[in-house]
Amino acid sequence: MHEEPTSQAGDAAVPERGGPPRPAPVSVAELHDALARLATTIAAAGGPAPRSSAVLRARARSLLEGEAPPAPSGRRDGPAARRDARAAVTTFAEQLRTDGAPPERMLVVLKAAVRDSAPGMLDPHQLHALTEDVVRWSIEAFYAP
Repeated sequence: MHEEPTSQAGDAAVPERGGPPRPAPVSVAELHDALARLATTIAAAGGPAPRSSAVLRARARSLLEGEAPPAPSGRRDGPAARRDARAAVTTFAEQLRTDGAPPERMLVVLKAAVRDSAPGMLDPHQLHALTEDVVRWSIEAFYAP
């Protein structure tokens, strides 16, 4: 039996042409929220600005491995915030590809989302590291088969 492609944006469980189910769409607001939660977690775990990228990477690694101090009540822990942000970025990049956006446009939109979701929260090294992650995740998603 042939299934018709889904025509509704919120109809995530219906596969197109027998493919796997598509994830639910991510709005710009949801993308910004996920990135802001991650930026808040990074800033809370930060302390003074690192002097090198090696220090920043070591801090990020300890955060991801759960060695960071417990997050204050109501704030998501580092690994969960990172997972949520990556999922939002991945889904958003896939949506842009499906909508026919060129890769250059996808990168501009997602870099702006990072910048706009964490104004003044992160020092330049932290912002650069977060932007690098978002760029990597979005390129992987955009060019995924």
